[in-house]
Amino acid sequence: MGLASLVIRTGLQIFFLTLPPSAAAVARVVPLDFDYRVFAFTLVTSGLTTIMFALVPALQATRGTLTCPGHRPRYRSPGRPCELVATYSISIQRDAEPDASARRGGKL
Repeated sequence: MGLASLVIRTGLQIFFLTLPPSAAAVARVVPLDFDYRVFAFTLVTSGLTTIMFALVPALQATRGTLTCPGHRPRYRSPGRPCELVATYSISIQRDAEPDASARRGGKL
């Protein structure tokens, strides 16, 4: 804690020395104490977020069964048709304007 206090004190001195005198007279620093409730909330929230968005999908991905190369998967993603339409329309648009990137200075 000693090094952190020294860095904070030095940083505040540099901050107030670089301010214009009119602003330095008005500016004030409120001392902040360490709040264990905020720390506990942040710790629990980050832990739950990690479990929800990283660990659970990773475990679900490793649980899957292997399929033979000739078989289709049991389910399809509901967003798959939209993804295919978007990819196809982007490729058509690129083919329709072959000189668009040349006008922007890019190479074909």
